Amino acid sequence: MPELLLSTKNQHKILEIQEIFRSVISDCTVLSLDSYSDIAPNVEETLDTIEGNAYLKSIEIFRFAQIPTLSDDSGLEIDAIGGKPGVFSSRYAGENASDSSNRKRVLDELQGVPNELRTARFRTVICYTDHLRTMFFEGVCEGFITNEEFGERGFGYDQIFVPIGSSKTFGQMDMSEKNVFSHRKKALSKFLEFYKTINEYHLR
Repeated sequence: MPELLLSTKNQHKILEIQEIFRSVISDCTVLSLDSYSDIAPNVEETLDTIEGNAYLKSIEIFRFAQIPTLSDDSGLEIDAIGGKPGVFSSRYAGENASDSSNRKRVLDELQGVPNELRTARFRTVICYTDHLRTMFFEGVCEGFITNEEFGERGFGYDQIFVPIGSSKTFGQMDMSEKNVFSHRKKALSKFLEFYKTINEYHLR
């Protein structure tokens, strides 16, 4: 059975990705960095693009584990503040900032901005590395930023982001609802079409 290593210890991401995998591929073992306890390298996100940081996490963990590796990097891009927080989404309120602190900074910066100008998008770039190749897959979800937080589900900026086509924030949605719109689901769907193809080839 093929194995795939997720280059993350973020439990929210792990659960979300595993849920999407189960809906498409049943015969794949999806591992996370938790499988390696404290011996896996801590990859610093030192580049200034989402693609670059996804690449760093994928290639470094693949070199360490020698198992086909999947990483993702995501960012929230808000038009009214010049595309920020973007690549700095996970640390917008400072290094090691909490999700709630990051959301608060965004809401503070958007005070007084009318609803029609609060347009934003989530963007995910997935990077896959194995012994033969490195590939990238992108997913984008357009939406807008609310004036306050709604919902207690999800993580990151989910409680203040409403995707186009819904009246709910991601934070108000269960996993199946979120996956209808999810930027991560869109990127993973592209990846899974590719992944099924290469594994069918190897399994013949």
